[in-house]
Amino acid sequence: MQLVCRKSDGLVKYAFKDSEVIRWEKGILSFPVKALDIKENDYEILVCEKLPDIFTGNLYNFVNGAFEIANQEMYNDLLFQSEKEKLITEIKLRYNNLATAPVLIESENLTFNGGDASASAINSSISMDEMQGLTETKIWDVSNVVHTFSIDVAKGIAFQIANKYRETMYEKQNKLTEINNCVTIDELELLAETLK
Repeated sequence: MQLVCRKSDGLVKYAFKDSEVIRWEKGILSFPVKALDIKENDYEILVCEKLPDIFTGNLYNFVNGAFEIANQEMYNDLLFQSEKEKLITEIKLRYNNLATAPVLIESENLTFNGGDASASAINSSISMDEMQGLTETKIWDVSNVVHTFSIDVAKGIAFQIANKYRETMYEKQNKLTEINNCVTIDELELLAETLK
């Protein structure tokens, strides 16, 4: 990576890929970005192998080949937002998987595909059979084995699958609300421990 650093203290203003060509025009940085305040007399191009996980301009000094935090308050804010986004992504993934997990219908001792799509498919099948005047319908379990149920029993199965999905989505939204209500990194870390 190529770093545009202030000569006086090593403050990193920009970082560009090695493949990018940095150009100065009339002593002012003109490409890949045009920055009238970045003058060639005051700045230099240094090289690093990789950027820190959290990076933005004006956050670090680059001194003797190492990054040093130049703005602790900015760093803390960015760290907090980064950790919050990671936790949100983790919760979304976890609950999206839970929402579509197989559902055991204890009354039938059978397991069916979970999720709103599964419940909708069963309800659609029920509706079609009811329109034909049938009193029974067929549902495939999670092992793709077909079973015949009365319309009322099939409706109960679809309801349990849909209800499990709804409860999981409600729980997910509550967790996301808790995360978004955190205002400090300490609150976020404490919450993250309870969500493991």
